[in-house]
Amino acid sequence: MWEGLAPDGGVSANTCMTDPPLSGASPSHTTESQYLGQDMMSQVILRYPQIAHLVPRDLLWFFGGDCLHFMPDEELDLYQALEERRFEAEQNDEPFDWNQEKQLLAMPQDQSKH
Repeated sequence: MWEGLAPDGGVSANTCMTDPPLSGASPSHTTESQYLGQDMMSQVILRYPQIAHLVPRDLLWFFGGDCLHFMPDEELDLYQALEERRFEAEQNDEPFDWNQEKQLLAMPQDQSKH
């Protein structure tokens, strides 16, 4: 069976959020999982708007699609810049720390120059 998936096709309990998403899964299964994640995240936010601020923004970005409607333009710009930095680092075979880069990008411009 596929690594990280439970026998019923769901994500197993020992799968970590830092593991590559659905490693070895077929492309159609990955696409189905993306849509399921988008739908689930959208339902949580629409049904429980009082806890929307508790939803990790990384999850909204990861699932994309309709989830992006719940992110303000400033956050979308931040995540787009993160993706561009990640892609550049990957192209140059450089290490990339998502959390560190996210903190650097979130800093006000005058502080990031120190």
